[in-house]
Amino acid sequence: MVSKQGITEALKARLISVKERGLAMAQVLKARADIAATRRRLRRVFSELGEETFNRLEAGKGLAPGDPGADPLLVRIRGLQAELAQQEVALQQILQEGRCPCCGDRDATPGSAA
Repeated sequence: MVSKQGITEALKARLISVKERGLAMAQVLKARADIAATRRRLRRVFSELGEETFNRLEAGKGLAPGDPGADPLLVRIRGLQAELAQQEVALQQILQEGRCPCCGDRDATPGSAA
């Protein structure tokens, strides 16, 4: 028969396991949310570049590298692309720590039964 202390220890271990899984899931979700936000910002800057290009073409002017209207947008795009690459690397590192983002188990894979 299991003692009160044995039940208490088993419950504590289970709660710690649940907490660890929750923290792992939160870390993955935050990384994915950061990536999505950066992609939205990148789309917005591409849209601004497209609008600037269209306005210049409509006015009979071209938009070429070195053009004062293009350079700030190109710098922002390159910066966001670098930020996105860093965030994707960070997410891969989180996922490769050996913990399943779904259940927190070390050797489990996402979607497998825990």
